[in-house]
Amino acid sequence: MNDELTIVTPLDQFLAVSPEEELELVERIIKESLRDSNPEVAFQYGWQLRAGMQIRGWALAKLLYLMEQVWEDYKIGDNFYDAVTGYLALHKNTIKRYIEVWESRELIPPQLLSEFQQRAVRTHLPIASAIALGYEIDDDTWQKLADAPDLNTVSKIVREDVRGEKLKKGSISLFMDRNGSLWVFSHDKRYFFGSLSVEDEEEAVQKAINRVIKNSGILQA
Repeated sequence: MNDELTIVTPLDQFLAVSPEEELELVERIIKESLRDSNPEVAFQYGWQLRAGMQIRGWALAKLLYLMEQVWEDYKIGDNFYDAVTGYLALHKNTIKRYIEVWESRELIPPQLLSEFQQRAVRTHLPIASAIALGYEIDDDTWQKLADAPDLNTVSKIVREDVRGEKLKKGSISLFMDRNGSLWVFSHDKRYFFGSLSVEDEEEAVQKAINRVIKNSGILQA
């Protein structure tokens, strides 16, 4: 469940599902693309998968929001959060985050809504959290958030422009460009501090690089 397109916490559980049918479809698509010497077929399917995950994140947010609104009308006596956890294996904190995302979505200026919905639902978390705490977002900041390229940028805008918090002394963010050069950002300044051998195709090297990136929270171009 640790997917960048969804909202997750370490307390969520896995659903008992079988991907076999979908995995068999992948094999058929690859065979078809090879037969026609056309990778476009595979790319189109990959696009559909990513788009589907992205759309479903927002759809799940709306589903949970609306279900909470009408929960008493079901007249089944169960607690809403307990029922959702039982069926969807989501922790209460994750459920609340999805609901907050949808509540905050309704405050997005209409002209910017499509831009926000083109991004992963997880990118909206800092915005939803701030709004849930009572912070207000003006039109100029909404535009900055719409233009933000990634979750880290969104978090920075929310922290500084919405919550009015200054970056703590000593705080840094790490970034790796496509050449493998490593940069550290601190108080709007950039410093080079090394590089990774991204062009080395040796499996062990690539695994080491992936581990470094994952464990260090390094952003990639």
